[in-house]
Amino acid sequence: MLQPWPWRPIFAIWMSCVPPVVSICEDVSLGAWWDAWQQPGVSGIQHLALTARDRCPFVAFIRRIRLDRPSFRVLDIGAVGYPWSIHSGVADVIFDFQATNLPNCFLTDEVARAEACCSSLDDQCFDKLFTRERCCRGKQPVFVGMIDGDVTNVEGAGWAKMFRLVQMTGKFDLVITSHLFEDLTDPMVLVRQLPKVATAGLVAVPSKFNELVREQHYVQQLARGHRGSLHHHWIFTVQGKELLAIPKLPYLEHDETFMDLESLGMEETLRDMALLWRHELPIAVLNGGFMGPSDDAVIHMIREALRGPDDVDQLGKCGAPTADGS
Repeated sequence: MLQPWPWRPIFAIWMSCVPPVVSICEDVSLGAWWDAWQQPGVSGIQHLALTARDRCPFVAFIRRIRLDRPSFRVLDIGAVGYPWSIHSGVADVIFDFQATNLPNCFLTDEVARAEACCSSLDDQCFDKLFTRERCCRGKQPVFVGMIDGDVTNVEGAGWAKMFRLVQMTGKFDLVITSHLFEDLTDPMVLVRQLPKVATAGLVAVPSKFNELVREQHYVQQLARGHRGSLHHHWIFTVQGKELLAIPKLPYLEHDETFMDLESLGMEETLRDMALLWRHELPIAVLNGGFMGPSDDAVIHMIREALRGPDDVDQLGKCGAPTADGS
């Protein structure tokens, strides 16, 4: 009988802090995601959707592509904070701070044993963290490549390793950037690199509705909750098939004109905005980043940008997605 890997308990405590990720993702309708992928590869944003904070549609989408293209290669940039692409077994390489802290299922010098585990009919090799879905693609074991580095430092060692890898093996077929752009002080730096390492990409960010919702706190000294996540620098939407970054200025904490948008942001199916791009991701910062010429002008500009109407508002009534999540 195959036995669990003896070194796994070393990582169990650290890995238990990772949010649970659905790895099986059965009975997920691909809907418009698959339709968009089947279309000719015109450059830019191919598909836009409002979604729940659920990664199963992405997982099912990638697995469906691999039915036709088993060698389909996926890079996840910024995977460490919420490693759903690793737990679901869809990532081939991850690039992030402390990426090597995420252990592979199998040791690279014991390939024969790894293949035996993935070929076995029982699940003795696996547990709740190292599942069959994470560790195997069919009968083949998954070995995730890991690149440590600062994804915002284009001159750093991490990107140097990434570019060497792409030079040797070619561009990835897909790059995932999930809940990453809003965390960066300058997301443009990262976005400019994406077409250099992949021919297409999946992006997920909090929707503009959800980023306006006031978070509840357990700290009694706060007079009220702040809008969205405290560490986010940007609110994103799509305008004219271009990703638009709206600065999350402190003034927004005092603007009480967004109550209708907040109510939308509390709906589970409107929490995230997701998109599929090919060849390049068009992106712009509101007003080129210039917040002026006056306070009144800035307030008017940001209100107008958030309220639209924009491409997100055109997805359906009140921005609601269709039944299949498209």
